Amino acid sequence: MVPIEKIQQILDDAAGVTLSGGSFKETVILASKQQIMFEFPLAVGWAWNASRSSYKVRFGILPDWVLLLHPIHRVTLCKLSIDIDQELP
Repeated sequence: MVPIEKIQQILDDAAGVTLSGGSFKETVILASKQQIMFEFPLAVGWAWNASRSSYKVRFGILPDWVLLLHPIHRVTLCKLSIDIDQELP
């Protein structure tokens, strides 16, 4: 399992960064039915697709909670997981 402290640090750092802009949008619907729209540039979309593919080859399907994050945070977590060769919890 990926060290929880490292994931917490990544998410804490990400919480202080304002992410907006870009020509691509993705809407995530939470269990509470609240919708969150993420905006991001094409490069982030490419990085997300590459990271998701690399993760899937190595570990299989991503945990559901990862898909609720902004694509740039998903990229960071997938890279961490692959770098330390441990599946996300």
